[in-house]
Amino acid sequence: MKVCINCEQRFAAADWCSPGCGRSSEIKHGYPILAPDIAHTVDGFDAGFFAQLAEVEAENFWFESRNVY
Repeated sequence: MKVCINCEQRFAAADWCSPGCGRSSEIKHGYPILAPDIAHTVDGFDAGFFAQLAEVEAENFWFESRNVY
């Protein structure tokens, strides 16, 4: 079930076009952009954080079972 952020119409269509108001979400890389006013404000991840993230993941319970191959 989808809910239009413009008119609050609930719908189950395969696309992201609201039958209530006709609003359609932009699709980027196969995903709907549901907050277009902020969607293009970030270009990606700061690569400087990847090493720190790898250290945290190695000891974190959430990733522990996923890190076992």
